[in-house]
Amino acid sequence: MNGSLARVGREATAILQQGLLIARAFIRGDAPARLEDGPRAVVFVHGFMALGPVFGPMRQAVVTATGLPALEFSYGLFEPFEDVAARLAVTIERHVPAEMKVSLVGHSLGGLVARWYVEELGGAARVDRIVTIATPHGGTQAARFAPPPLREALLVGGAQLEKLRQKASSEADLPLTAIIAEEDRVIIPVESAGDVRGATVHRVPGVGHNESLFSPMVHGLVVEALR
Repeated sequence: MNGSLARVGREATAILQQGLLIARAFIRGDAPARLEDGPRAVVFVHGFMALGPVFGPMRQAVVTATGLPALEFSYGLFEPFEDVAARLAVTIERHVPAEMKVSLVGHSLGGLVARWYVEELGGAARVDRIVTIATPHGGTQAARFAPPPLREALLVGGAQLEKLRQKASSEADLPLTAIIAEEDRVIIPVESAGDVRGATVHRVPGVGHNESLFSPMVHGLVVEALR
């Protein structure tokens, strides 16, 4: 019982931290800026009911450890999944110089958006690797409680997930790292976060769905995958 309460408390703290990061970015008036020329850039794609600034600490860890420039992509709660992926494509074209390769890091639904951009929108020509964190590659039973339209992209057996599953073999040449948060109560079953063909899968014990954004262990795995 005490363990369950502690887990709930950590997740609640992580959600509060996300809210504070979003509020601070809004107050500062943060907006994506075109990155400087270089060999590679990192683009972060957030999950359901969040915004780009939730990656603040992870982004700082990545930039400090790798020296790679980075930006965060944001989308709205009520945008259709395929429209979100199309806007990701536009954001990359607008803010990342054409000669730069792109490494995508997606949390939760963001990992599926990243894969759709690669598989369906020509992103494979620009992307050199994908890192997903607590992403329901096989769907999640919890999606039935989510509001539409993004819910459909998270459902077990949903059209978008099935299309990605059928094309997963073509991702084999593109390194994909899938990180499972073992205390995840949003991705049900938790193994769904590693259910993608050819992925290098890491399991992180004692970390929940939202908590994974701030876990030093997860940050370390993301840095390792990006290196």
